Amino acid sequence: MPKRKRELTFEGSIWINDTTYAVKKIKGNIHKDANINFIEELVFTQKFEQVEPEIWMLKKDELLIDFEWPHNYLFFIEKDPLGIYAKKQT
Repeated sequence: MPKRKRELTFEGSIWINDTTYAVKKIKGNIHKDANINFIEELVFTQKFEQVEPEIWMLKKDELLIDFEWPHNYLFFIEKDPLGIYAKKQT
């Protein structure tokens, strides 16, 4: 969690393996008070899998971004802002 409002930090969770102390999963998002131009929401998840006793590899990678342009940036749109959802899964 961010310590102060409007900080450009992530909030979320990290799961750690109890024997190897390797990262098993990361899930996070930008805080709702963060002021990042044109980004309303950013959510990510990464899952790792142990392939050998000392080796962990990325198994799943997901990213969701909600872009939004206010109507005052786009003179040809009168009412609602223009937005795009971008989703990446690997």
